[in-house]
Amino acid sequence: LGRLRDLPAGYEFQVVLRKSTYVPPRNRRRPIETKTAAGIVIDKVNVEVTDLGGAGLRVEEIREGLAMVWNRNNPVLRILPGDVFVRVNDKKEAAAMFEECKENECIKLTVRRSPLDQRPV
Repeated sequence: LGRLRDLPAGYEFQVVLRKSTYVPPRNRRRPIETKTAAGIVIDKVNVEVTDLGGAGLRVEEIREGLAMVWNRNNPVLRILPGDVFVRVNDKKEAAAMFEECKENECIKLTVRRSPLDQRPV
């Protein structure tokens, strides 16, 4: 798995999240903003994403939520800023991916990671 970052074309991996397993932190002082200057925050997953005009949803920021729990439990295949969600439960269009994230209990994300030299700064 350590050689994945050396692949010239990047790679894709799948992340399966169950919304019912998320327990929000008790000491939250402010509610999570659902829309920020950079993008939209996906509820319970707590990942801020921007629409790439049909090419997917680019991860801008990861906050405490299901994605952060995934990252702690899967350190080799963490979701990182700059990754792109190319499919959510077999939906490929941005609007359909948002709907899948809002409506479904189980979310299967296909994440594309570009090579290091092609990742946004």
